[in-house]
Amino acid sequence: MREYDIEILVSICKKYEQRFRDFKKYGIINVKNKKVLVNLLVERDDKIDDLESGWHSGVDVNVVRLGGNYVTNTFNFFVNNIDVSNPRSRWVMKCDDDSYTDIDGLIKNLEDYYDYRKPFYLGANLKYFDGGPEISFVNKYWDLMHNYKKIHRSLKHEMEACIWSIPAIKNMLENERSLALLKRRGEIEEGATDVCFAFASALIKQYPIDCPFLTFHPNINDFSLFGLERRDRQIKNHIHMISRDGYGENFKVHDKLKFSLISQFLEETKDPIKEKICNKKYILELQNEIKIYKFNENNTVNIKSGNQNWLWCSRNEEKEEVVLFDCHSMPHFLQLDQKGNMKGKIENRDVELYMIDVAN
Repeated sequence: MREYDIEILVSICKKYEQRFRDFKKYGIINVKNKKVLVNLLVERDDKIDDLESGWHSGVDVNVVRLGGNYVTNTFNFFVNNIDVSNPRSRWVMKCDDDSYTDIDGLIKNLEDYYDYRKPFYLGANLKYFDGGPEISFVNKYWDLMHNYKKIHRSLKHEMEACIWSIPAIKNMLENERSLALLKRRGEIEEGATDVCFAFASALIKQYPIDCPFLTFHPNINDFSLFGLERRDRQIKNHIHMISRDGYGENFKVHDKLKFSLISQFLEETKDPIKEKICNKKYILELQNEIKIYKFNENNTVNIKSGNQNWLWCSRNEEKEEVVLFDCHSMPHFLQLDQKGNMKGKIENRDVELYMIDVAN
């Protein structure tokens, strides 16, 4: 009997413990009445406290220690720990610990657009295999690629996140070629997991579908959490690459700011900047045009690009600032004075916003 709407595979390690703690608090959100099982694949014998506590209601946790790193653990769990004859869920999702998923929105979209009883392999931002890090050790499993050696560069794979239906997993695990490739890849600690899952699925002529509500990118303004409507492109239930911990990877300050936006949206702690500007009206005179803006408590502001409101968050480090995120998720910085007025740049233009009243 199925207990969960979806189960999630995510690898964690002591080195990046802060990412795990943020994922626990902010990564699996808006659960509502859905049931989620998170399989925490812990690297080697890393000791991390409070693995099972502090999650949102509706989320159960299964701590898994397989003795490998984040790559081998994912493949070996997939091969050995998913019981397709007695599945716990309709869907299985693989994602990273610097991602954010609107569970209620995701499950609704899965139910609306895909049939869990059929084999579906849904990926984020599918791309052709172009070599990348995987090319340096593809020779370690090259003999298992069979006739797909000829077209491996024409095969597509997901970027970071994917979702399988149980029949799709069953097809892979019950096929001798696919299973052998997955097992071999589970012995190699290098690289990432995206490419070889797609290769193993291709061996049974089961190719990934580009899922419109998953993205590899940190597109905060497309995230369904904020309830924004977009006519020009699909709202995303899953976004990625947002962290306050750069740990040597190519994370920009923009992504740390996006983390601040998500945490401020979800937290109920008092924010002096938010208290100062929320629900106040501001006037902006720009190119002989006067506009009235309002900063809302749900972190939206009625500055629009096309038909979409921008987002905002506060920043209080060396000075009080308001950070605006445009429709491309790019930040614009406004410095706040004691009276609540703002000065800075929007789309490379110097602007000043003046508070005009305190009414709703």
